[in-house]
Amino acid sequence: MTTLVWSSSLNATTTADFRANGSNLSSRFASIGLIQTSDTGQINWTTVTSPGQGLFAGYEIWRFSDSSVFIRIDYGCSSTSVSALGLALRLSVGSGSNGSGTLTGATVTDATTWGTGGTSPSMGNFFSYMVLTPTFFAFFGWKNARNDGIWAGMAIAKTTDANGNANNVGVVVYWGGVSNTSGNSRFPNAACLNFQTNVASNTIVDGQFCVVPQNITSSVVDTDTQCFAHWGAFPRVYPTTQVCSVLRSETPALSTFTTTIVGTTPRRYLILDDTYYGAINDGVNNLCTYRLAILWE
Repeated sequence: MTTLVWSSSLNATTTADFRANGSNLSSRFASIGLIQTSDTGQINWTTVTSPGQGLFAGYEIWRFSDSSVFIRIDYGCSSTSVSALGLALRLSVGSGSNGSGTLTGATVTDATTWGTGGTSPSMGNFFSYMVLTPTFFAFFGWKNARNDGIWAGMAIAKTTDANGNANNVGVVVYWGGVSNTSGNSRFPNAACLNFQTNVASNTIVDGQFCVVPQNITSSVVDTDTQCFAHWGAFPRVYPTTQVCSVLRSETPALSTFTTTIVGTTPRRYLILDDTYYGAINDGVNNLCTYRLAILWE
């Protein structure tokens, strides 16, 4: 189990910028422990040229070490400004690959494009966060590259039983970025992929992943952090133990805490930026009562 935190640029204005910062992110996927597949046609960081405003130049396919989850990342440029282009990322997730770049099984294909809406990014260096465990992968990139939050975000959580043990039914895929209709950097989207039946279901946008009893906004009764468990429907419902929601009023962004959501083993979680919510939302305002927290160990 591994976590990474680093600071880097997302500048993709020139070919040199696109190569340097795209390959920098690619190297993080490798160093965290994802395995790049041998699919033909993958991006070559030595020869690729910047695709230009709003376009994509190529892809990579990565997998979990046990080959249970395959992830396709397409690399491109934002469409917000010709003079200040940032990296744009597009996500696809499946249970296999055909060897030439197409994911197979139950899939979410081109789930979203990050970096194509709203205002242009700043071109300094910004912190990014990545984690990989046997049941979970997440990447949240370039915090505060925009004035409304993290530039890119995704999480892929394998199904678990009531004790928190992986059962290999499938995955819940979360995604979000800056390309929704209001241009805000949010994290409201998810899909359930059943790898046993090869059915993708329950894709939601601006949706809810958990139940907050009585829609409480304050709950401190002792030193524990109040958590709300997430769930996925495959269509049988399973807990998503790698992601939870916490109360914004009680939890500083980018702090960590330890709790036991299911089973008996305490787990450590990282609380995300304000603009990544996961419970009740109004679909308009940038800030929400609840923040997302991801497994961080």
